[in-house]
Amino acid sequence: MVESAIHLSIHSMRFESTTLVEDIVSDAIHREVCFWIPGLARWLTKRFWQHEGNKFNASNYGSLRWLNSDPLDSKTIMSIINIPKANPIIIEALPSHVTKFYKSIGLQFLSENPKTQDIRLFKDAFATIKLNPDLFESVLALVRSVHLLEASGYGYDTSYSDPKLPYSIFVSVPTDEQYAELRLAESIVHEAMHLQLTMLENEMPLVDDIYSTGYSPWQCTDRPVSGLLHGLYVFCVIYQWLETIRDSVGSGDDINTYIHRRHREIATEIAMVAQLQNSQALTKFGRKFVFWLHQYNR
Repeated sequence: MVESAIHLSIHSMRFESTTLVEDIVSDAIHREVCFWIPGLARWLTKRFWQHEGNKFNASNYGSLRWLNSDPLDSKTIMSIINIPKANPIIIEALPSHVTKFYKSIGLQFLSENPKTQDIRLFKDAFATIKLNPDLFESVLALVRSVHLLEASGYGYDTSYSDPKLPYSIFVSVPTDEQYAELRLAESIVHEAMHLQLTMLENEMPLVDDIYSTGYSPWQCTDRPVSGLLHGLYVFCVIYQWLETIRDSVGSGDDINTYIHRRHREIATEIAMVAQLQNSQALTKFGRKFVFWLHQYNR
């Protein structure tokens, strides 16, 4: 991946409720805006909550409440991340009968409440995301509940999102580790963009053949094309986001080294799914969407 000369428009766009998501994405492609499409998350969430009527909203959402379809159900709050001029983000614990499923797919939950330094790290991570205000606004629109995971070891980050939980993310917290703020910020952005793409696909399908598979450089095995599309999208977003904040994070050699390393790693992985833009498993618009992602990265 080479540094692109494309000018990225990063001003939030306002969309009417009657606008079609295909028109929004087509306009974003035409304007060459950032891949998170500033304003899209706000539009998608507004439509989502309107669909829910008076049942759920951004204030009463919780993962267990959502799974039980009951906005008055219990919500076990481990801690609260207060962000100025935004709804607080809840660090939520889940009961054992719910975590049992996630443990079966390899996730391990942090059993103890987050420490003061963990909450401080979350605030620092959100401050790092805020270096790009439009992406920050998107993340705040999409993340309401956070679940804490154990990483597989020092220097590793684990994150996850479940399409069944539209405003929840699962992340490990690399407190006291190198590049902690950037790493946690990346995990948050990563999972928020999975949630956004899932919402977008609910409005406009991008995959036509859900059984088709291809090699995933992120999982190192064959995965459904829908998973490859999600991986491509979130890492293209992360690549661009790191590019937009690079000069704001700091000029320290180690920070620059970290960002350059992540750029190289992401570029290599994206190149390995270049064939996806021609996949007949995608819808016609899905191929247009993927071509847009790859066009920037050439």
